Amino acid sequence: MAKTKANKTGQIGQGLAPLQIQAIELMLAGKRITEIAEELGISRSTIYRWFETPEFSETFNKLCYELLKEAETKILALIGRAIEVLEELLSEDDPNIRFKTASLILRGAGILNGERKDLGKRSALEKYIRCHN
Repeated sequence: MAKTKANKTGQIGQGLAPLQIQAIELMLAGKRITEIAEELGISRSTIYRWFETPEFSETFNKLCYELLKEAETKILALIGRAIEVLEELLSEDDPNIRFKTASLILRGAGILNGERKDLGKRSALEKYIRCHN
């Protein structure tokens, strides 16, 4: 089973103050800087200043990367099941369901909008994780 964020932070964030570790854990949980500052009783500028230090920024970046990889692994594990569901929906009696399913598949592959996608890329997932941290 995967280690908790707290355990990862403790192992990786050696040399960080307890408040810095808490801030990183809260960021990884999706909290905004303002919320974190209020919860920890510090100013937002303190958190921004911490990002200027190598220990803090490197720990945060490493944990973001690990979180991204964990999410990617989980998503990749679900792809087979998702494809099976789409295949089943393509066999539905209702033509509207079949049409919507086919459209979804073609849009996802970039065929309908002329932007065929490299299905090996997962940049949208990376952007999502970065935007929420």
